[in-house]
Amino acid sequence: MKLNLEVQSMGEKQGTKYKLHQESLGTQEDLHLFLKKIGDYPASLPIVHLSRRKALLELLTVHSELSFIHLKGGYRRIPDLNPELDERQSERLIQESLKWAIKWVFDFCNDKGESKSIKPSRKEVIEMLIFAYKYDFFRDVLFSASKGGYSIKLTNNRLEFIPENINHAFLAYNSWRQAYRERIQINNIQSTGIAAIKEVQSSEFTMPDTWDLGKYTLNEYKQFSVSLDELLSIWIKNHGTKNPKIVIGKYNSSELVKIHHENWWFQQISNISGLSQNTVKDIISDLTYSNIKDTDPAYQYFVPLNENELALSACFAGVFIRPERNLVALIPKMPENAFHQLTNDCEGQQISLIKQSLKDEEILIAEKKTKAQEVRPGMDILFLDVNTKELLVVELKWTASPSNTGEMYNVDNQVKKGLEQLQKAHEYVAQHIDTILFEYFGASYKGVQPRDQEYCVAINESIGTGEHCDAFAHVVTLDHLIELLNKGVGYTINTLRNTTHRIPNEFYSEVPMNFELLGYDIHCSGTQLKGTWLDKSLPKLSRR
Repeated sequence: MKLNLEVQSMGEKQGTKYKLHQESLGTQEDLHLFLKKIGDYPASLPIVHLSRRKALLELLTVHSELSFIHLKGGYRRIPDLNPELDERQSERLIQESLKWAIKWVFDFCNDKGESKSIKPSRKEVIEMLIFAYKYDFFRDVLFSASKGGYSIKLTNNRLEFIPENINHAFLAYNSWRQAYRERIQINNIQSTGIAAIKEVQSSEFTMPDTWDLGKYTLNEYKQFSVSLDELLSIWIKNHGTKNPKIVIGKYNSSELVKIHHENWWFQQISNISGLSQNTVKDIISDLTYSNIKDTDPAYQYFVPLNENELALSACFAGVFIRPERNLVALIPKMPENAFHQLTNDCEGQQISLIKQSLKDEEILIAEKKTKAQEVRPGMDILFLDVNTKELLVVELKWTASPSNTGEMYNVDNQVKKGLEQLQKAHEYVAQHIDTILFEYFGASYKGVQPRDQEYCVAINESIGTGEHCDAFAHVVTLDHLIELLNKGVGYTINTLRNTTHRIPNEFYSEVPMNFELLGYDIHCSGTQLKGTWLDKSLPKLSRR
């Protein structure tokens, strides 16, 4: 039974069959034997023989050392990984390795541990984290293969993923927009040192402060997060001052991992934030690692060592956590939630953000006003150029930002639905071309037709993998839509029609990637942006 759970955790349902490439010498049975080997391997890791508390402390300590090395600009070299880690992949190593390693400790360690267990060496713990990073990468590609993105060529001990249906234009677009948002955030920072970290923390929050999350509001969560960050920033700064060079294996757990009784955490954060201890307790309860399906220490970063003792990796929680994004990603994973209502709230916030950010006074905005408009698909918000009478009809979609390939495919379902709704919007506008402006923009437009009209889907952070549409479908991120509209409705329409809302083919490429996993050479590929495109398209870094 354990095998089925482990194999499914790599992204496949029990009995999943993958498309084998026509040149594959291996069979489905050979492939599933390899997947079984991967699924069984974590139970044999040296660390699982320790008690859960000892294993967690050992894991968090070594992981914190790697986090500090990354923070200081260093990368952990993985000899069999090609290409070598860059900054973004090093960050992925820090985040994704902990996700799986901590799950395996909770899955396989008991409270007491084995009587004659030997503490694993630092090297063995690092090797576990590297395996977890590769495991996560392999799992993502395997999931894409289960969706038809790749066929698999298995030859002796070589496993190769051959692209079959990969929309590199969508993947490159997601990377570009993420880099764009990060550049804007960096340019908006006015402070330095700890104050800069707090400023970044505050800038992460885009939803309204009054957003009700059940036992607390988003504003209370924000106060909690900024206060915790204040504690973490001081710890990180002090450690960096005392240790200008990080040495693996030099530190005790207490130097890198903050371990306190839960009441200490409640009181400290309550004193800094001004929140009641009960409110702080409710927030920490949600942020305490629970080993539920698809959870992540990036979402639940307080790690329970025993019934009342909580550990927190200062560097990881202080540097690698995006508070609002991770909270929103956590909500649908909780056993009970009002995620549907929160989704509606988020779509309303998208409209508010558009209104706040749109600077062109020559553009009129129309929202749903009547019951008929409320249920009409594909027409969440309309934009009209008052001079040219050009009309843009937009369907808004909101999803929790995807953190893995499986969640990216969930975004695809929203994109598919949005494009289907746009088709209905197109039909409605065509049937009511004489009255559409009057209906949405008022009496002054009675008898006036739009001179031109176009349609698109706008989604908050990622447009998915492009599984259900062609590379140039009219799907953009919300920040990109705002950027285009600030250059005019006509400019936006022309950009969509000319397909210049995507990165030109010559500015991204498919990059081979390979690594070793339990005696197998894994060969796959990724999508890479070329520096010339980023230099051309990103806002210039402001210099202070």
